[in-house]
Amino acid sequence: QNIQSIKQEFIIKITQSENTINQIILQKRQHILSLIQKKSLSKQEITQLQALAKQYKLNNLHFKHPQDFSALLKRVDIIPNALISAQAINESNWGRSRFAIEGNNFFGMRCHYPGCGIIPKARPANNHWEVANYSSMTASVRAYIHTLNTHNAYQALRDLRAHMRANHQDISAFKLAEGLTAYSIKGTKYVELIQKIITRYLS
Repeated sequence: QNIQSIKQEFIIKITQSENTINQIILQKRQHILSLIQKKSLSKQEITQLQALAKQYKLNNLHFKHPQDFSALLKRVDIIPNALISAQAINESNWGRSRFAIEGNNFFGMRCHYPGCGIIPKARPANNHWEVANYSSMTASVRAYIHTLNTHNAYQALRDLRAHMRANHQDISAFKLAEGLTAYSIKGTKYVELIQKIITRYLS
């Protein structure tokens, strides 16, 4: 199989996973937006919203004020396919890395208890993290999108996305990449690398 067809196949497969997860997120988002339109919410609706907020690592929201809805909507939102694909291409070498093959891990996601994943050969002594195992490519994409949507390190990415939403713009993968400086010790160099991959292969 030549390298060109390996690359095309990888993009097709990971795009299917991204579409699946983003579709689920959009449904949740639409549900929140429909509840905002209501004059008052039932106890059950508030409980549902609080459960969703908890999934997205937001506690103590009562959904009595618009800012509670805004806080949740800032997290319950899509990540553009091209951004996810570009990171997966870079991190897993087009799905050919050891962690992608053995553990369906396309983003270098770590876990932190013994036996939770794959021990990297180059792990420094006295370190106990492992590279997380996933049941499928879609599970890996789901976990990674959830990390971008909830982790404090990606607040800047969520702010950029919320700004695009507020201005009725399409969510640009290229611009959103600017919120990834915390992903790698390379910082802005990493952002430029991801933007190059987006431009070359995904736009």
